[in-house]
Amino acid sequence: GVIAAGREDIALLRRRPGPIVGLGGAALAVAGALMALYPRYWVLREPVGPGGLPHGITPDGRPWIGARDPVLTLFEFSDYECGFCRRANADLRKALHLPEFKDLVRVVHHHYPLDQRCNRTVPEPFHQRSCELAVGAVCAGKQGKFWEMNDLLFARQGRRGGPDLQGLAGKLGLDLGAFRRCLEDRESGAYVMADVDAGETMAKAVTGGGL
Repeated sequence: GVIAAGREDIALLRRRPGPIVGLGGAALAVAGALMALYPRYWVLREPVGPGGLPHGITPDGRPWIGARDPVLTLFEFSDYECGFCRRANADLRKALHLPEFKDLVRVVHHHYPLDQRCNRTVPEPFHQRSCELAVGAVCAGKQGKFWEMNDLLFARQGRRGGPDLQGLAGKLGLDLGAFRRCLEDRESGAYVMADVDAGETMAKAVTGGGL
C-alpha cells in the first residue's frame, strides 16, 4: 500500500542518505538548467516604441508606422483591453521589420474601444476602461510618444487595476500637466469617437455590415 511504500522509502533514505541526496541534488540541478535554457515560447515578446521604423502622422492626424512610401497600407482598428489586439500589435510590428515588408507596408492606427462610453455599437458594459486608455494614447501622441504609450498599454494589459496612465506618462517623460489637461479635453474623446465612426464606415463599405 501507499503508506507502507512511503515508510520503506523513508527507511531507505535513513540507511543511505548520501547517494540518495546526491542523486536528488543532481536531478534538481538538471531540472533547473532545463528551465533556464528551455525557450519560453509562451512569453509574448512585445515592442516598445517604433524600434527604428519610420513613423509619423497622416494628413488627417492618425499615427502611422512602416514604409515611408507604401505600396500597401493597413488600417488597424484596435482596443487596449483586447487580447487579440495585443497579439496583433506585436505580430504586425515584427512583420514590418521583415525585409519583404519593411519598405512596402505601412500600418495606420485607429482606436476602436469596445466600451459604451465612446462606442455606441457596444450594447452592454464590456471593456470598461478602453475609451479612457485610448484617450491616454491620443494624449501621449500629442507629445510625440504615441507608439511608446500604445505598446506599454498593451504590455500592461491584464494587470490588476489595468494600466496607470499617469505612471506611464511619467515613465515616458511626458509633461504631466499637459497630459492631464489633454485627458480632460473633450477634443481628445472626440478624436477616439471619430475613429470608431471611421471603423464603422469602412466596415460597412467593405462588408455591408458593421465591425
